[in-house]
Amino acid sequence: MIYMNPKMRDSFNDVCSHENLSTELSCILDNGFVEINKCVFFSWLWSDEYSNDITIDNIREQFLDFSGYEFSINKIYIEDYIHKNVKKESFCFVNAFKAKWNKVFPNKPCVLFLCFKSNEFGFSSIFSFHVKRIGECILDISSIEKFEDEIYVEILN
Repeated sequence: MIYMNPKMRDSFNDVCSHENLSTELSCILDNGFVEINKCVFFSWLWSDEYSNDITIDNIREQFLDFSGYEFSINKIYIEDYIHKNVKKESFCFVNAFKAKWNKVFPNKPCVLFLCFKSNEFGFSSIFSFHVKRIGECILDISSIEKFEDEIYVEILN
């Protein structure tokens, strides 16, 4: 299921592409995922020093739940890896992520996020994901139309 606010719909219609993903972004997905204590993370972003923090008590204290923790750790800024056609590359990354996730975790539901924002520091494209869990929610889909930034959310499986 895909959800977008009107601003993102405009970008999606303008740049949505099924072209190949850049080498810089492919590296993130090629490294795969790591599963630790019921959480899933990009291997590319994971550090073993985080392992001590993954206790139910630590996660609830800092992030309220596992989904919030995953969402925080799995956040990447697309423009840190490529410097042109950022929106187009962002959608290519979404498509490549979905293919990789469905291959590695065919029966594990996932929620992925893409956000485009512009401010005094410039343009950012932010991607993140978390495993879909009952009773855990990062973004209220019913209020997606009210967000000022461009928001794309997709629920896999």
